[in-house]
Amino acid sequence: LLAKGEAVAIPTETVYGLGCNAYSDSAVRNVFNIKGRPTNNPLIVHCYDVNSVGNIAAEVPDLAYRLFERFSPGPLSIVLPKGNHIPDIVTAGNDTVAIRIPNHPLTRQLLELLPFPVAAPSANKFMSVSPTSASHVRQQLNGLVPYILDGGESDNGIESTVVKVENDIIKVLRQGSVTIENLQQVSENIVIGKPDKKLESPGLFKKHYSPNTRLILSTDITVNIDYDNTALLT
Repeated sequence: LLAKGEAVAIPTETVYGLGCNAYSDSAVRNVFNIKGRPTNNPLIVHCYDVNSVGNIAAEVPDLAYRLFERFSPGPLSIVLPKGNHIPDIVTAGNDTVAIRIPNHPLTRQLLELLPFPVAAPSANKFMSVSPTSASHVRQQLNGLVPYILDGGESDNGIESTVVKVENDIIKVLRQGSVTIENLQQVSENIVIGKPDKKLESPGLFKKHYSPNTRLILSTDITVNIDYDNTALLT
């Protein structure tokens, strides 16, 4: 299915992803359509190992290699200069691409078999909570994807940390499973990125990962609340 340009749901240790051939412009556009995701929101490209990174990025600085070696396979995505094989639709027109080496055994087997990397945002509708099981994917994308690779529940349950490596500085674009303290084990040169109009990473929209759950504000958690007549906060 992936080789034919289809999009399929795949498990990772962070959340389930909606994967497609990262080299195929039409396959990537299909993913955006299924999710209802704006095309100015870039995707993360997933590959099997560090040796595969050079096929996706035009340049891999030494600091990026050190980060990959320390945290990969795992929940760290690194933004690097984009190679020629990656369509502009993947990167929202940026000249950089986010790359991750996931650490789920099924998806690692899949990536090892494929002759191309996989572009994969979370397997949910845009602005909804990311799925951490095959059943979550089915609830949101039932009938929209031809296949869900069921790998059980995701271990982490939150998205990968996204960093950009530039001039020996680690710029944190999205905080996630790998903490600032974890990154400091590799380098102390860390800055927190500020949102820009031209997004360098997924997860930077002002409204994102929005739960559809009632929120009740109270100064007394012991009081009985009439839940049926409590206003919903949106």
